[in-house]
Amino acid sequence: MANKKEGSLKSQSLPLKIFIFISLGFIGIITFAAILAVYFFGVKGLFTLTGVSYHSIFTIVKFLIYCFLFGLITDIVLLTFKVLFMLFPLQAYQIQLLLFLTNTYLSWLVVHFVDYWMINIAIDTWIEIIGAILLAAIDYIIDFNKEKMID
Repeated sequence: MANKKEGSLKSQSLPLKIFIFISLGFIGIITFAAILAVYFFGVKGLFTLTGVSYHSIFTIVKFLIYCFLFGLITDIVLLTFKVLFMLFPLQAYQIQLLLFLTNTYLSWLVVHFVDYWMINIAIDTWIEIIGAILLAAIDYIIDFNKEKMID
C-alpha cells in the first residue's frame, strides 16, 4: 500500500507535476493537430483530384463546417423517415434500401445546397452525386456496425 502512495502524483514535487501537466498538454495538442492535418489535407487532396475549384483554404474549412451543420438537420429528417418507414408493412431489406436512398438524396441535397450557397467553391454535379453515395454508404456501414455491436 505504501508503494502506491509513493508513485502517485500527489506525492511528487510541484516542478515535476508542472512538467507532467505541460508534457501531457503538448502530447494532446500535437495529437489533435495531427488528426486535423490528416483530415484537412486529405479533403484538400481529394478536392484537387476531383477538380473542385476553390479560392482559399478557408473556403474548404467553411464548406466542411456548413456541410456538417446542415448534415445535422438532415440526420433529424432521416430519423423521421426511419420512423415513418417502420409504420409501413415492409421487409427489413426494403426499409434499409429506402433509408439508404433517402440518406443518399439528403447527403446530395446538403452538398449541393452548400455548393450553391457558397460562391467561392465550385463542385461538379457528378462529384456531388458520387460524394453523396459515398457518404450514405459510410453512414450505413457505421450504423450497421453499431447495431451489430449492440446485439
